[in-house]
Amino acid sequence: MGKRIIMLTVAVFAVAALSAQHMAAEKDVIDVGKIGFKQPVTVKFNIRNTDKTPLKIRDVKTNCGCTVAAYPKNAIPAGQTFKIAATYDAKQMGHFEKILAVYVTGEEKPQMLRLKGVVVEKVEKPVVSPVNAVVKPDAGKKGKKSKKKKKDKKKDKQKDKQKE
Repeated sequence: MGKRIIMLTVAVFAVAALSAQHMAAEKDVIDVGKIGFKQPVTVKFNIRNTDKTPLKIRDVKTNCGCTVAAYPKNAIPAGQTFKIAATYDAKQMGHFEKILAVYVTGEEKPQMLRLKGVVVEKVEKPVVSPVNAVVKPDAGKKGKKSKKKKKDKKKDKQKDKQKE
């Protein structure tokens, strides 16, 4: 009889723990790699409300004042995706790992998100993370074409003046 009560209690707590998770992050750790000293970096965590009811974020706490979080203040509908942004100021050299604790209404334990990387004096090549930036592959080509068109127009105007 005593074993049944213990087993039942463990099962209830296990089910409660599984149902307590109201959101799922695409990535709960984002590594930004090397970033420049005093060059703040912002990442965006993609998160989905996995509950059957709207989700309300009460607060997002960071482990130091060097990281600021931005999150939706309104309720997130069931099944909807949303973003939590974190900006690290990069004012200290070396490895860093910043933690964001996301508190939702009705839950005591937070969902933990992490941002990590290395602050270096100078970054050789700017690192673009697909998590926090959109890369437009043709952007450089468009700029070159527009400069070329301007030069061609200038030459055409000079030819027109010579003909007169």
